[in-house]
Amino acid sequence: MCLITGNDTMPQISVIVPIYKTEAYLQRCVDSILAQTFTDFELILVDDGSPDKCYAICEDYKAKDSRVIVVHKKNGGVSSARNAGLDAVRGEFVTFVDSDDYVKPAYLRDLLEKNADFVCQNGDILKEDGTIAFERSIETFHTRDLSVEDVYQMVYNDSLGYTLGKVLRLDIIRKNHIRFRENIKFMEDTLFMTEYALKCRSVVVEDIRNYCYILYRDDRALTSMDGGELLHCSRMAAREICKVLSDAGCSNIDTLYHYKLHLAYNVYFKDIIKFSRSSLNNNIRILMETSRDPDWREHCGHYKTCYFPKCLQQAMMHQNIVFIVVLGTLYTFKPELNRIKSRSLKSLRWYQK
Repeated sequence: MCLITGNDTMPQISVIVPIYKTEAYLQRCVDSILAQTFTDFELILVDDGSPDKCYAICEDYKAKDSRVIVVHKKNGGVSSARNAGLDAVRGEFVTFVDSDDYVKPAYLRDLLEKNADFVCQNGDILKEDGTIAFERSIETFHTRDLSVEDVYQMVYNDSLGYTLGKVLRLDIIRKNHIRFRENIKFMEDTLFMTEYALKCRSVVVEDIRNYCYILYRDDRALTSMDGGELLHCSRMAAREICKVLSDAGCSNIDTLYHYKLHLAYNVYFKDIIKFSRSSLNNNIRILMETSRDPDWREHCGHYKTCYFPKCLQQAMMHQNIVFIVVLGTLYTFKPELNRIKSRSLKSLRWYQK
């Protein structure tokens, strides 16, 4: 059961902020939203049973600003919190901001001025010190007749990944009963946005960077899950995304499915393969098990990038036990061999002097 407190006015846009264990960043986030140049909004702060001071911070903002509505609920995860926010909103439009991120003053104004069913903007990906972590590029376009193929391309290009920098019409969400899947722990936002985009007619995607997404050293789904859990969650989400597109009449689903799994496989192997003498037997066991995994073999057939040296991956695809053991041994000791090679080259250069 949720406890909701706030005002009774009808805003043009609702901003939903799911909150859990972010007391160090929450004030920066909320202040950035309350400082918007566009002022006809409500701010829904969803306290997802956070055990820190977030409860008190939310209540303090509610007391100071009539645009703030607070939802206190039992912890259920980010999807549950976003759904609770959707249940509470009253605006014509809705947007999401993570509680450890923040937005620039023109964020809401620039999203709303396009007057489209779905507006997607880029964002700055920042380190904790505020410097650019890396540039995120998106393919920009503006359409009034969105096709299933357009949505497929947006998913493939990752325009629909993340909730950052997006504004949606609340009536489309409620009319089509679109919700965040609470049983999916990774790419749940991509799935939600895919289901939403398929119900839209007009979409604008543009390279405006008013959303500041912060990469923390100890943060985000990729580091809060081990490789096996991430791979499992990625498979589940990718299957659902592809099913939604397939049911809408989209083809070439297999390509999209394996493209979405590529990152998860990279993280999975990085997590379980260790480059040390004591890890050799375990590495060989993992390589042997992987070579018999039909999902991995199918994935390699669709997505050609090698997770290992090409010769080792080919040995695994052909399940050549002898080559797997020999090449796996060399692969395990590759960093050590590289150090030996480097020292040898240094010695050779010294000798040649």
